[in-house]
Amino acid sequence: MKRHLTEQQKRCVSLILGFMREYLDLRFLVSIRANPRFESPWHDLQFLLLAQLRNTLENDKMWGPQRYVIGEVLCSTDKLKHRDLFSSTHQSSLQAEIVERTDKAGHKTSDVLEIHDFKTLYSAMDPAVANIASVIQIYMWWDLPDGTDLARFHYRAHCYKEVQKGLTDQHKQYYSHLINKGEGEGAVTQEDVLDFECAAMRDALECFCERRNAEPGYKLILARRDVAHDQTTDNLISTLARELVLLSKVEKGEKLDDAINNHLAQAMNVKPEQLKQDAVISYLGSAISETKRRLRNALNESTGGEMYNFKQSQADGIRRMYHELVGERHNRLVAREEAERQQRLSSAQQDGGQKT
Repeated sequence: MKRHLTEQQKRCVSLILGFMREYLDLRFLVSIRANPRFESPWHDLQFLLLAQLRNTLENDKMWGPQRYVIGEVLCSTDKLKHRDLFSSTHQSSLQAEIVERTDKAGHKTSDVLEIHDFKTLYSAMDPAVANIASVIQIYMWWDLPDGTDLARFHYRAHCYKEVQKGLTDQHKQYYSHLINKGEGEGAVTQEDVLDFECAAMRDALECFCERRNAEPGYKLILARRDVAHDQTTDNLISTLARELVLLSKVEKGEKLDDAINNHLAQAMNVKPEQLKQDAVISYLGSAISETKRRLRNALNESTGGEMYNFKQSQADGIRRMYHELVGERHNRLVAREEAERQQRLSSAQQDGGQKT
């Protein structure tokens, strides 16, 4: 059920969609190298599927008696709900909303339309690209956990920065439901909230990085690093522009200056006074065609810089961002968690010894 979203919920949805769009743009480049026929329908279909994903993220699902907006849940710290949404079997799973299920009935009935999903739509228009819908949907299902982890990281980082400016009454009310303080420990403080958001960022970072360590090769997103500016391509573009302007002047019968006339005469191997409008137009048309051919080849031959694993690069980037943002707070939290773990372990050993 779709509802009116708060600004917080809109931010969560927008963050997820932004990362998903970036992933699909990169997968487009890889896919059209494998199958150039995918290029024509890709952008329309990507737009439609992202619009469908937006609807999914802005809708809500029920856990018990409560309804929760999906985009907000994915940016929250509720790991149990995350698990449910990415499960292939849970009733709250998003899989069926991202990847259309194939009808395995194998027959038609009067109750079933021949076109009932993206795959059958594109198959009806061009069977050669029928699988493009399935390919993009599977890409989205692969990338959604990573897109949501990145969105969650950046959303929690935004919250961290806001609380750094000062803890408002609104903050206290919001975080009092998220931070469980023992009886007699007092109200939630700014340090409590900063620790909470630091831990939330670290969890999103660790989830994203752990997935990189187990990611099979066929799921990787490949990208190329930027290379130095290609001066040759720029020169060809400038030449083409000059030739087109000159052709326009000649076709209009405008008078050319002596330097241009001498250049044309030399190129056409005639004297300046022997230049004829039709001959010049024909020459310039041939020159423009040749410049276009050279420019097209230069663009096609440009392979870019070194290839790299895009998501691994993102992992390195958010790890740096995390440590720059939280500083020594990370070490303090890790030390405190280790002390609590040792205390639990010691208590468990004492209980075991007493029973013995």
